[in-house]
Amino acid sequence: MKNLLLALTLLFSVSCNAQKKTTMKPTIDNQFEKFETEKLHSNAEDQVVTERRKDGSYVEYHHSKDSRAKKETPPNSYYTITIIYYSNGDVREKGLTFNANDLRLGIWYVFDKSGTVTSIIDYDKNYKFDFEDVLAFCKKENIPVEKGPILQSTGYHTQIFRKENPAQSGSEWEIRWLKKPDSEEIIKLDGTSGKVLSRREQHFINN
Repeated sequence: MKNLLLALTLLFSVSCNAQKKTTMKPTIDNQFEKFETEKLHSNAEDQVVTERRKDGSYVEYHHSKDSRAKKETPPNSYYTITIIYYSNGDVREKGLTFNANDLRLGIWYVFDKSGTVTSIIDYDKNYKFDFEDVLAFCKKENIPVEKGPILQSTGYHTQIFRKENPAQSGSEWEIRWLKKPDSEEIIKLDGTSGKVLSRREQHFINN
């Protein structure tokens, strides 16, 4: 009987952990790479080219006079692989962002113009209550958070933000979601404990 209880306990623990880690988090390496200029359709300075790959991933290639960027969002994932390049096409920064905005997550690599990694930034360092914990909170509260590529032209999407400099004022998450057609709820969570710090609703006008 004791062995059976132990086996059931372990199975329950594994199941819970598996449920928490179902976000299809892509991996990021520190390898040098160049912007794929051949993906552009013309020589125009400002353009955005999109591509849908066979595996369902959605890729955006951003090109302007001073910078380049590539954003790749796998299907069934809350994460986007974001790579920023120098104007000559050499990699400058790369890491993961939230698929609904430019929220930086986890480890980011910063390169100098020679292609050498000069710094490694951990954006989760001051957040014991991490991004996946926030996603679990949203699920518990029935707050919709979409997976896969999110096109801003397709209406309102739940947003997740955090303080840019938690070392100065404490780590804090902010969730914004459309609670009603005309009401946006803003929830703030403690970045260490996950405690709800505040909730408020504000009028929302859908343009």
